[in-house]
Amino acid sequence: MADLHVHRNHPLGLEGARRLIDAWIADGESRFGLQCALTRTPEGDVVTFSRTGVSGTLRASACELELSARLGFLLRPYAQRIAAEIQRQLDQSIGTAP
Repeated sequence: MADLHVHRNHPLGLEGARRLIDAWIADGESRFGLQCALTRTPEGDVVTFSRTGVSGTLRASACELELSARLGFLLRPYAQRIAAEIQRQLDQSIGTAP
């Protein structure tokens, strides 16, 4: 079971979701040292990511984004704070932030 699970519907379409995924990968690799692997299909993209203390997937389709992650022992106490920040950033990226 994932320690973090964030699901969002979005109006971006597949190309918009791909632009978001590309930006997410670049940011994750540069700011957080994530190692990311991207798989593209006609239906959508799947990013698998990992670094010490965290691993997971980010899935994107034409209408949905879904992030699932496992946190290491040291990050688990911050799961709610991390999830809230991920939700805030996703909402801002897809234009649904208040």
